[in-house]
Amino acid sequence: GIDGVDGLWSDDRSKFTKFPYKEVCFSCTSFARPVLTIRGLCSGSGFDTRITFSLNQDGYVEYFGEKNSFINFDYENNVWIMTSLPFPRAIAKAEAAGQTLGLGSKTWFILNDQCGKKHMEKVLKITSCIEGQFTCYDGRCVDISKRCDSVNDCDDWSDEKECNL
Repeated sequence: GIDGVDGLWSDDRSKFTKFPYKEVCFSCTSFARPVLTIRGLCSGSGFDTRITFSLNQDGYVEYFGEKNSFINFDYENNVWIMTSLPFPRAIAKAEAAGQTLGLGSKTWFILNDQCGKKHMEKVLKITSCIEGQFTCYDGRCVDISKRCDSVNDCDDWSDEKECNL
């Protein structure tokens, strides 16, 4: 779990009792490395839609796509960066804090992807949610039946936004 340092992970199970961002990092509480989904990319994107949570040699969170993508946090510029190996000019950046681990809904500024536009701004969701679950802005998963029920199930009201009631 994160041991109190922005984005730092530890496999030391004893640290989970001190896990300050446990409510933020829903995917991180699993000791198996979860496969996450990136929702919102175009079908021809050079970025992977399925990524795996990992740690670098310094213990910082990073993600590897099934084929091409790499996502990590740039602490100097305070942004999440996504790159694509076969398309080195393709890059995406999200201005989100390190402790978010990039999870949930974030606005990504995408350059040179294979989607027809040279520059795009898109809301992408990095999620561990499965079919039948809604991804809250912070990455939490709630049952889709709780979406638009006038109850704040996400703690940020994101499950109650954009409802046609």
